Amino acid sequence: MSETELNIIEAKPGDSEPSPTRKPDSRPLRKTRKSGRGLSVLAMIIAILALILSGYLAWQAWLFKQQTAITTQNQSSFKVGIEHLQSQVARQQARLNEATSGIEPMQQQLQEVQQREERLVSRLDGASQRIRDLEGTSREQWRLAEVEYLLRLANQRLLMGTDTASARSLLQSADDILKELDN
Repeated sequence: MSETELNIIEAKPGDSEPSPTRKPDSRPLRKTRKSGRGLSVLAMIIAILALILSGYLAWQAWLFKQQTAITTQNQSSFKVGIEHLQSQVARQQARLNEATSGIEPMQQQLQEVQQREERLVSRLDGASQRIRDLEGTSREQWRLAEVEYLLRLANQRLLMGTDTASARSLLQSADDILKELDN
């Protein structure tokens, strides 16, 4: 409304002209506009925050799916590697039995290797289970992925048969990381 319209409405009966010096009281109107603006700004902030949060959650879900797919691939490659290692150990055991059937120390070493293999397999199974249990914690997932990587490297070194000492140190590093996780 214009100022002249407000003056006409507020004019007293008997006044011939509305008073130009009298101004309408627009304080309540300003308060409602300010509170309306405040509410609209607050609503916009909440909407933006909700949009940002939903984007962040979608991004986290995507990352989780990616990590789960990688973990699944790693587990299957570990299983194939373990089966390959087991077949190699079985072949080596057969050769050793043929070549050194009367030598006790070599048989003891073979048994120790088998026991270590069984421990490693049980550790790997335990680590795989822990990986599945810990899918919600990202730092531990990274550490377990590092362990998986070290195990793969050790497996490759053992398969190549060139450097058992570094394979052992890689396995020790993986074991140390698992001990740090203490789960």
